[in-house]
Amino acid sequence: MESISGQPDRWPALFALGKLGPPAAAGASPVSELLRDPDWRVRLEAARTLGVLGQPSAIAALVLRLGDPERLVRNEIVRSLGRLGGEVAREALKRALRDQDESVRKAAREQLGEGDH
Repeated sequence: MESISGQPDRWPALFALGKLGPPAAAGASPVSELLRDPDWRVRLEAARTLGVLGQPSAIAALVLRLGDPERLVRNEIVRSLGRLGGEVAREALKRALRDQDESVRKAAREQLGEGDH
């Protein structure tokens, strides 16, 4: 993972890591750090990858970034929290119901099992 954080095209590498799924879960902690990357595409792929890797330890990092300035990143964080589950993730999803963007609110409703209410 150290080599990914120093590369200009980090998001394709994160996409590939996410495709590996749970066997690559040892990389979850360094991926969490990329949620703060200046490039929104890197943050989006980091959020997606954390959800695919399925490590509950990633929930805290995802919750902290739920206020990301990019709505696409917030959408992916919501989806990943839904995949990871648990009470902390569920509470964060409830907070996402108040997001400024309708698509994020809709994703939160879907992850909470509330549909399009």
